[in-house]
Amino acid sequence: MTGVMQTVLAALGSGCAMSLTDAEFQVPQQRAESDGRAPPPRIDLEVGYRQLVDSLVGHAVFLLDAAGIVQACNSGAEALIGYRPEEIIGGSFAALYPPEAVALGHPQGALDIAAATGRFDEHAWRMRRDGSKFWAWVEISAIRLPTGELSGFGVVASDLTTYKQAEDQLRGTIDLIEQSARIDLPTGLPNRRAFEEALERELAVALRAPRKLTVAIIDLDHFKQVNDIRGHPAGDALLRQASAAWRMCLRPSDVLARYGGDEFGVIMPDTGVEEARSALQRLRRVTPDGETCSVGAAEWDGAQTAGALAQDADAALYEAKAAGRDQIVCHPSSHTRS
Repeated sequence: MTGVMQTVLAALGSGCAMSLTDAEFQVPQQRAESDGRAPPPRIDLEVGYRQLVDSLVGHAVFLLDAAGIVQACNSGAEALIGYRPEEIIGGSFAALYPPEAVALGHPQGALDIAAATGRFDEHAWRMRRDGSKFWAWVEISAIRLPTGELSGFGVVASDLTTYKQAEDQLRGTIDLIEQSARIDLPTGLPNRRAFEEALERELAVALRAPRKLTVAIIDLDHFKQVNDIRGHPAGDALLRQASAAWRMCLRPSDVLARYGGDEFGVIMPDTGVEEARSALQRLRRVTPDGETCSVGAAEWDGAQTAGALAQDADAALYEAKAAGRDQIVCHPSSHTRS
């Protein structure tokens, strides 16, 4: 875009330093004469530059005075923003900014930066004559007299709405993929990865402000038989029904996740293992379709890692299953164990 801006300043900024000097223009003429060829016709630089700027239909080009009032614009400006030259020339450049941007001090803030540093560019929403918005790339360059006094600004704007939409769509797709990577599709619950991340977060909170935390592992006692006898669709239906019923027995702050296979994990913040037992008993009783479940629960001891706490709950589950299933075994915090 820098080349575009240089062209703009040369075409629209009368007397700009970008304009070719007569001496520079003589070079190709002298070279042609020395080669014995007829010199090329002399170009009217001002007319040539203006024609070149007007040919930049993909860019809106404006020349502003030092106060931000539009003094000139190219044909691309009308195509981009919908204003005819007579409608925008003599008006404030703020007409291209949505009201919320003007309320925040634009475009004056951008002009101030360009005046101080020589240049300002940004990607932001701009507004057309009909009130519609477009995602624009805008470059503002300060124009100074040979004395250094600020004369005005050259502005080039391009419509990047299509690119913005594609970028947003891609970002949305990436977000969806990331969310899907943490969701168990058969049940709609968080998966094991999400469970482990949530447990790490809860442990970090518990470490900062010491509080109780209980983790439970639930196992559907005869899930394999359901799959073998009634088929996998029946097994998937049982998983969905069980997770929905169990979710109703837990608080919004509790996490219920598909831990893997026929196992589910529960994180219960601010809860000791004995408090958790009553909620887990309710959960066990509502297991649907005549099925049963075993539950192992462990209370954080204040020092365990997430992995150690989950292993403790898994060991309690093993004890529940070894003792005949359809029951709960709780491991209290190591601080309270005998």
